Amino acid sequence: MSRRSGFRLEANDEPVLTALGKRRRRGLQAVAIEVSGAAKRRTPVDTGRLRASIAWAVDGREKSHTGTAGGTTVQYQVFAPKGTATVGTNVEYAPKVHEDLDAYHETGEAKFIENAFNEKAAKAERLMQLALEGKL
Repeated sequence: MSRRSGFRLEANDEPVLTALGKRRRRGLQAVAIEVSGAAKRRTPVDTGRLRASIAWAVDGREKSHTGTAGGTTVQYQVFAPKGTATVGTNVEYAPKVHEDLDAYHETGEAKFIENAFNEKAAKAERLMQLALEGKL
């Protein structure tokens, strides 16, 4: 009669991966909220439509919101591929306003989204770290 000895190691990684995914999503959301707030503060304002359109989405989702500017209510949408956060706008003239460094803006500035991200980069890193540690 032969006896076997040893042990069996079984990976139970599904709950760990699920928890990690939730933490990542929380971190991405916190970063997107920070960057979108900074972008709105930096957005040039004429009618307010562009500022009202700044939205964020995370982790393979589309986010819609309704904004009101100059008495008009408009639906805005933004999409983020899986594992990412997106801050942006679907207003057709946004790229021109964002990229035109020669334009004069009484309120706001060109590169309003890019500058917002740069402003919040260090905080974004801290937020992601806290989220992945389960502290958010």
